[in-house]
Amino acid sequence: IDFLAGRKARDLAVFRDLHFGFRCYIYNKEVFENAIMRSLTLYIYNKKKNNIISQKELKKTYKFYQVFDLFNFISTFITIFLWIVIFVVTPVEVSGDSMLETFHDKDKILVWHIGYKSKVSDVVIIDSENYLDTEFIIKRVIATEGDTLTYTEYNGVLCVNGVEVAKGVKKHEYQMMLTDKSNGNTYYDSAVVPEGYIIVLGDNFINSTDSRVIGLIKNEDVIGKCIFRIYPFSDFGVPKKK
Repeated sequence: IDFLAGRKARDLAVFRDLHFGFRCYIYNKEVFENAIMRSLTLYIYNKKKNNIISQKELKKTYKFYQVFDLFNFISTFITIFLWIVIFVVTPVEVSGDSMLETFHDKDKILVWHIGYKSKVSDVVIIDSENYLDTEFIIKRVIATEGDTLTYTEYNGVLCVNGVEVAKGVKKHEYQMMLTDKSNGNTYYDSAVVPEGYIIVLGDNFINSTDSRVIGLIKNEDVIGKCIFRIYPFSDFGVPKKK
């Protein structure tokens, strides 16, 4: 509207007064009308016809301004919404029962992306195309880079930094948890999670395809952290930590 009004105004002072009138309308219609009447007492010439702009033409221009302003608001809202959905928080639907009883099949959750760094006990969404025939999986982080694993074979107890995290783990599963399947590198001799990797398990231990099967997970494949459940409404809120 600044451009349109500027083209019709030869006198900069007149243009500023007209612009002030438009802006006033947002806050007070009476102030707007007074400002318009004041601006109409000044000479505003059309470049082509050399005529004074009529009040009707002025109102027509203002209606265009209203439409343009609404369009600008809607487009800005959509842009911000898409930016948030793509880069900050994304709604995701849980598929399967591997995270029972924390999350159930068909639960709707929000995943935080931006600036996220994996932490032990966080529930994360992983891009699993490099590990499985599925697009995404949801699991809990049990170990991050630098953490030390200890394993007792006779009872299958797995500990991370001396804290028990699972029972009934088989020896080959333990070894797989410290293996990068993409290149065949193994780290179970040192039993330390290498830099740039995490280990994940499903809360439903007996029915979960996790690091016991797919090995170490690269940090770059972690999409984000599950921060909020939006459906079902009976469980609406922040998921409980295990």
